[in-house]
Amino acid sequence: MQQINRYLDKDLIRQAQFLHVLTESLRSRLPITVGAHCWAGGIRDNTLIVITDSANWTIPIRYQQYELLKQINSELQKNLKRVKIKVANIAYQREKPANRPSISEQSAQHLASIASTMQDSGLKSALLRLSKRSKPQGFE
Repeated sequence: MQQINRYLDKDLIRQAQFLHVLTESLRSRLPITVGAHCWAGGIRDNTLIVITDSANWTIPIRYQQYELLKQINSELQKNLKRVKIKVANIAYQREKPANRPSISEQSAQHLASIASTMQDSGLKSALLRLSKRSKPQGFE
């Protein structure tokens, strides 16, 4: 099996590797919750371009921009002066919600009847919510 690198431009591979190193350096200096949503987009005119998937993450990046520049400059021997943040609409697959367990119709009826006799309103509403998890006959 031949390596794909043989078919790719060496400059493209070098640039991708540099962006990967830059992204890892950027993420290591940000809180985990912020870093997971940030990627290095490159360097242009002594400006670090940071790409994020939501405008929500621009504020924490802005807040730490000078410390980021200082540390990345020292680690990668660059002379970066600014951070430019771009928000990209990056599509990623969200996790499907977990399947909620269901109960039989008969169990749902029992729970509803027990709930009707309850004095405690919290317990009564919890039993009624639980009784609504039943699947109709034939859909199990």
